[in-house]
Amino acid sequence: MDYLQDFDLQIYMYDGMLTEMGRGFAEENCNDYICRCLDTADLYLKNGGKKINLVRTINKYINAYEDEKDWQYIDLELDFLRKLRGLVHKI
Repeated sequence: MDYLQDFDLQIYMYDGMLTEMGRGFAEENCNDYICRCLDTADLYLKNGGKKINLVRTINKYINAYEDEKDWQYIDLELDFLRKLRGLVHKI
């Protein structure tokens, strides 16, 4: 199983959930979603993956969203990504 690909997909899906469900999704589910991402990250690391690849995956999204000006949930997206990156560093 490709845990890094799953991790990437989970991050991508957070954006979709925000788009579909709005601000309420982030307010109610952000911590649970971060936990699921961290579980996948942990599996990736336990199977020989490198933390730098997880951080690069997160940074790819941060870099893409930092230039975004028009999306109404950009603050929630970047909060999620930065929180996740900080927690991945601590694993």
